[in-house]
Amino acid sequence: MEEIAGLARTDTFESSTSTLEQAGLDRDAFLKIFLTQLQYQDPLNPQDSAQLSAQLATFSELEQSVIQVGQLREINEHLEELIEASTRAQAPTTLDPVSLIGKRIEVKVDEIFVPGLGESIELGFDLEQSELEFLNFLALDASGAPLGLGSVSAQAGNPPSSTFAPGHYALVFQNGAPQLRAPGQDPIDLAFLPLTDLPNGELGVDLDPNAEQPVFLPGSTYGFEVEGSRSNEQRTTLDTTTSGTVTGVRIVNGFPVLIVGGQEIDPSKIVQIQ
Repeated sequence: MEEIAGLARTDTFESSTSTLEQAGLDRDAFLKIFLTQLQYQDPLNPQDSAQLSAQLATFSELEQSVIQVGQLREINEHLEELIEASTRAQAPTTLDPVSLIGKRIEVKVDEIFVPGLGESIELGFDLEQSELEFLNFLALDASGAPLGLGSVSAQAGNPPSSTFAPGHYALVFQNGAPQLRAPGQDPIDLAFLPLTDLPNGELGVDLDPNAEQPVFLPGSTYGFEVEGSRSNEQRTTLDTTTSGTVTGVRIVNGFPVLIVGGQEIDPSKIVQIQ
């Protein structure tokens, strides 16, 4: 009876070992099962030495596999670091900034340089859906702090509409004043209201008509976050780009920047060369 019991324990261990390998358990689990087998084996009928050697060999193979997997993971991480570093090193030389002078480019940006006179380069975005009822523009100062919020309804267009039509839109500054240009419509003047800090830490719009409105100073650069919304408060963040002709190249902190409409543009943000 004891021999049968011992045999049953051995068969169970071998089955558990196969299940362990299939489940991908670690070496500690394997060793724990192996030691448990030795502890509860039948002393009158110990496990065959050949089986014991086979199990030890299996454990050794598992140990080597764990080490190899760790080494391969380290090699893979190192290769990814080398590829990333190589990509960064080659990026500035992939495109010659000087060769772009005189060419028109489209760049992914989120800021506008406000000129004293004339028109700024546009901060453009495309609407591929017609369900948006409002467009909101969050202005940021040079430090990235919220400065003011401008919001315009589709009803403010000429002609008015319940939603904004699909197409290309642009935020521009005309002689220092912000305007929204919509496809097929006259420019819409934007009024930016100051922001207030709410008790819960969020930002709210100060609707007090006597409050001091944000002032966009000529010769300064301001960031903008643009989003569309519906009456049910669903909001969509919109990617903004600008386009213009490269008029020069300047070195800033050891790296070249493009001059487009008086604004410095990072060449890595180019999305299209026209």
